[in-house]
Amino acid sequence: MPRLREGVHFVQGAKNAALYDIENREIYALNESARKILVGEGIAGDEKLLRQLIDLGLAYLSEEQPHQDDTHLSDLSNRDTSETERKLKFIWFEILTQHCNLGCIHCYASCIAPNKKYENEIPNRNDRIMKFAEWQNTIRQSYSLGCRDAQFIGGEPFLYKGENRETVLDLMEYAIDVGFESVEVFTNGTLLRHSHAERLREMGAKVAISIYSSDPNIHDKITKVPGSHKRAMNAVNFLKELDIPIRLETVVMRVNQDTISETVNYISDLGVQGGFPHLIYPTGRASNTDIYPDQEKTIQNSYRLFPDFELDANIYQRSINGNNCLSGKIAISADGDVLPCIFARDTVLGNILDTHSLADIISKNNVQLIWQLSKDYVLVCQDCEYRYACLDCRPLAYAMNANTNFMAAPSPRCTYNPYTGNWGNGIWHLDEQGLPYYCMDDAEEINQARTLRLFQSQNNNIR
Repeated sequence: MPRLREGVHFVQGAKNAALYDIENREIYALNESARKILVGEGIAGDEKLLRQLIDLGLAYLSEEQPHQDDTHLSDLSNRDTSETERKLKFIWFEILTQHCNLGCIHCYASCIAPNKKYENEIPNRNDRIMKFAEWQNTIRQSYSLGCRDAQFIGGEPFLYKGENRETVLDLMEYAIDVGFESVEVFTNGTLLRHSHAERLREMGAKVAISIYSSDPNIHDKITKVPGSHKRAMNAVNFLKELDIPIRLETVVMRVNQDTISETVNYISDLGVQGGFPHLIYPTGRASNTDIYPDQEKTIQNSYRLFPDFELDANIYQRSINGNNCLSGKIAISADGDVLPCIFARDTVLGNILDTHSLADIISKNNVQLIWQLSKDYVLVCQDCEYRYACLDCRPLAYAMNANTNFMAAPSPRCTYNPYTGNWGNGIWHLDEQGLPYYCMDDAEEINQARTLRLFQSQNNNIR
């Protein structure tokens, strides 16, 4: 009898199926006829298909007889059920939620840009705010729960002042002294000084900076503060001189969409790490659709137009065992709210100032359900054969579906229809009853972008 080689997994969709070759990082698409053959429905031509799989090294012949409930080529996916409760792996410490010296048009937290000197402390708008000692206690609790990876973020974290004038650097140093192995500060870079950089190097911390365009005028138009690009790049340069790990992030919106290619090259020429430009998350000031990129640019930069997945054992295992992005993550805002993601502003899981116990919050069912939320529980995605190779963004799906269903809203930028097996004819939404439907309005532009992307992609790893 034929059996799949170890490391090759058979995943069924509503119509078609796929074989995941983890070792060679490839996915083989199977049509409906092939799927039926592999589940033992005896369609004519099965010997030819099985011989092809054997020739490709995906399967082998075995003399062992199958058990009664076996398929011809059984699914070898192995869910991890050993952990009844997931562990904390990564945390955002949002030490300032609404305070910033810039006024970025897409700010997810609607931060304030004060008309004062940049170094001035800004009164907090919240009724209550985490004190320095409370942040220290939260850092200790996070470490005791197994977390070793943290990012300090705002607002602008270099505006943070504790009761005794403590700074973000004091909190970062405390986290490292407690035992955190990876500590990063995400900043706009305009307040970062040489003295800060020297201390960052001493403690072994990392820095992420937002650069919205290679064109200073466009960058400054987004931040609404003239000279912000120059100050940010000055920070990048002296961080490089001190060999401090730097990561530059770019967000695509209408005002900078025509300079994205130049910006990507600009960051590459700097010799620092640069993330792939991503679209804005529709929260805070980014809820204003006027700042969204043109539809053509949105489709080109963010839509899944064909199965160009990056597959490896880590992605696959994360995907079958839980949510491949949110599992093990939380964010804590300046007023103590615990969120599943820094962009999930409306999904509050608890408040550390109310319970004083982070362990109690993350042990709650709502946290554990989000962490364990694989694509098997997401509408439409649950019926897709590519669900264990596709990354998931719950905050984006939630926001793009009118904040109706954080747990089950379908991916809003995927053009695949697993019920027909076709790509590029629309995207998924939820109707007023919370049921998914396939929207065809953008089909022409989607297909144009898909044709262009397929033409440009010569090394697609989908067979």
